[in-house]
Amino acid sequence: MAAKRVRKRDGREEGFDPLRLADSLRAALAAAELSSDLAGALADAIAVSIEEAGPVESAALAGAAETALQQCGTGAAEAYRNARRTARSRIARLRVHTREEGRDRAWPFDRERLSLSLVRERYLERNTAARVARQVEHRLVDAGHHHVTGALVHALADNECRTLGLRGSSQSSQVDSAHGELMAWLGGDIAP
Repeated sequence: MAAKRVRKRDGREEGFDPLRLADSLRAALAAAELSSDLAGALADAIAVSIEEAGPVESAALAGAAETALQQCGTGAAEAYRNARRTARSRIARLRVHTREEGRDRAWPFDRERLSLSLVRERYLERNTAARVARQVEHRLVDAGHHHVTGALVHALADNECRTLGLRGSSQSSQVDSAHGELMAWLGGDIAP
């Protein structure tokens, strides 16, 4: 059987992950106080219903999940919709705080920007970088954060890379910073 692909709203494609689908179905069933044991079977049924001719749109996949959950009870489908709506709302409110050129700045969290920086700075393959960025976003949203620092985002990305068996971030930025401070001290620009 050919590997199934999912086309995201931003046009990216990624492999279909039945475990991820089962997790979201399990959460919806639990929220509706129904047996979450059905989640695996529902995910399998949805996977079979996906056409293999080309990638399935993520909205169509969500629609198939809602349809399957409606057969279990309307509360489960509503819980699924609410969870998706809440996640989108939390992502929209999430701000990353950084310090640039001596000024504090706040930026909307941008998963694509994080993904591109992982490609550029860690030389990750694009799909792997997108996966790491998505996991960071999920962790921030699931924790209910509204304001985070760039350092926290960097640390979470480093943790996700290590979880995937990839090397952690290099310490070169810390070394460069320490070297700059040492050179400034030696030059008399700052006190020891």
